[in-house]
Amino acid sequence: MNNETKTIKVYIFGSEYTLKAEAENGDIYKIAEYVDKKMREIHAFRPNRPLHQ
Repeated sequence: MNNETKTIKVYIFGSEYTLKAEAENGDIYKIAEYVDKKMREIHAFRPNRPLHQ
């Protein structure tokens, strides 16, 4: 594993986030996709709930 810190932009549930990590970009994108998917599932289940809760 490379110890070089990388900056990467990801989008989760319509918001842009800038992350710094030592992980590979592909790994970060996979995690962001997973979180985005879960946020969308939660929103589909509770569409009137505020996003920050």
